[in-house]
Amino acid sequence: MRIDSERINRNSSGLNKKGLDALICRLPENVLFLSGWWPLTGTSWAISTADGRTHIILPKCEAIEAQADGITDFSTFEWAHLEAHSLEEIKKIVKHVAIEFGIEKGHIGIEENFEGIAPPLNIGEPSVPGWWSKQLLMEFLPNAKFSNASDLLDELRSVKTHSELEKLRIANEIAGFGLETFRANVKQGIPEIELLALVDGAIAVKGSGYKGIKSARGFAQVSSGQRTEKAWRPCLITSNRILQNGDIALLELAVVADGFWADNTRVVVAGGPDKKQQEIYAVVRKAQLAAKEAIRPGIKMSAVDKAARDVINEAGYGKYFIHITGHGVGWRYHEFPPLLAPGNETLLQEGMVTSVEPGIYIPGFGGFRVEDNVAVTKDGIMELSTFNRDL
Repeated sequence: MRIDSERINRNSSGLNKKGLDALICRLPENVLFLSGWWPLTGTSWAISTADGRTHIILPKCEAIEAQADGITDFSTFEWAHLEAHSLEEIKKIVKHVAIEFGIEKGHIGIEENFEGIAPPLNIGEPSVPGWWSKQLLMEFLPNAKFSNASDLLDELRSVKTHSELEKLRIANEIAGFGLETFRANVKQGIPEIELLALVDGAIAVKGSGYKGIKSARGFAQVSSGQRTEKAWRPCLITSNRILQNGDIALLELAVVADGFWADNTRVVVAGGPDKKQQEIYAVVRKAQLAAKEAIRPGIKMSAVDKAARDVINEAGYGKYFIHITGHGVGWRYHEFPPLLAPGNETLLQEGMVTSVEPGIYIPGFGGFRVEDNVAVTKDGIMELSTFNRDL
């Protein structure tokens, strides 16, 4: 996938407004953002200029995949090979590209404040550019000025292009394969961990190759019964607990499709819900709908949170809604902005993508949450998650 012209123009405008001549990034999510290439490993570099040019520096062993993805403006260095002299090769390439682009003495932005990151395709070994990377750049380009451009990157990344929104829509469609599998298999006698394996397997098998996606992976978390009262936690370890009739089963599901992320939650009750479960879940759904209806450009992010929180408060469950209503999603599983939270006076913008996920978690009873991803449009929202939400 090559970067679209809408993204090139926005990035160029952002760099010019900040007085930056270029960005040099190493995080796989930012290499993808600047170039359209999602690295296989975390060893690639992207150099992007204020006049709209981008060059990628990547390991020679990833060149075949980059070319197959339509990437043409790149150089390679030998890596993970006995004959590799990677640093010297990278140094020469960075100097050559900087001179060619006219930025060897320029003002260059780098990514210094990214402490939460998304992995490359090889999710087992994410890497973070830190002090060492900055020192290398200062050595490679001694006459350049370097500044932290993390805020600019966050700002530019928060508003997606039409092409990027399509990628996110596809990621959510792929998430639907996992949600469908979960729904079909919640029943008495199945362990949580088996549900997780079925969900992740469905996403990998059905998602890879779907609508041109090369690689799709799921990161399912399944909790059941009273364990769901802790399902607000960012990570809940899926256990071998076996579901019984009447048990709540909650699936928190992240999906990455060629570097683009979706984040969905669904709840199903094994054997069907009782009256109390139906009542509480109906409040959660009503709160989610209220939040979605509140979303539009120019509204405070706190106002969207309030719309959901008011519904839950009025139903008498306010103390059990213990997290925010939504967060950004797209280049990462969780990214900010946007942040639909109390006290956040920041305004929503057209093109932002957010989760909408109110929840109720009652000790001794269990937890309910429903989570979708939506894009902010000029008139309201575009639903990216559309899979069945019935309890």
